[in-house]
Amino acid sequence: AGILKLPGFLMEAAQGAADDAAATERLNQTLENLITASGEFMATEVAGELEGWKAQLDATIASGQKLAFTDDEIRDSFIFLANATGNANEALSRQTVAMDLARGANIPLSAASKMLGKLTEENIQVFKKLGITLKEDATEAEVLALVSAKFGGQAQAYAESEAGRFAMLKIRLSEAKEAIGAGILPAM
Repeated sequence: AGILKLPGFLMEAAQGAADDAAATERLNQTLENLITASGEFMATEVAGELEGWKAQLDATIASGQKLAFTDDEIRDSFIFLANATGNANEALSRQTVAMDLARGANIPLSAASKMLGKLTEENIQVFKKLGITLKEDATEAEVLALVSAKFGGQAQAYAESEAGRFAMLKIRLSEAKEAIGAGILPAM
């Protein structure tokens, strides 16, 4: 039975590796666009700046995985927040709050990221449902502070729970499967 299931497993592993590579390329393109749009760097400096950001985001992904988020969830969250704010540093700052919001409100990281990307009337209504009342002229900084005050530490608390540890195990198994897929992808 195992031999019969092996081709399907290998195809899934290769597909996972291909999807992971595509997500990484989307992230790299987002970073390159942010760096070149800032106009602060000469063309020769963009590559160095890009490598620095890649290393920082790899560390962010590793930290996020320790909070039981997948690398894809973290990449997609960063891409959304970076495009919404136009600033990689601001995106990373908001992403930390988004992780706590996601765990505290029991919503996907993508939804939390969208709520913190730009302040809209729709988001204000959702925040009210979560028990966060905003004044009419609230700034994005005030919203982030209120969300942090209500949900701060929720991602870490989840990661330390049995459910969080189980989610991290599933993530590690999925990453191992992607590594196998990356090894066989060239042959396929």
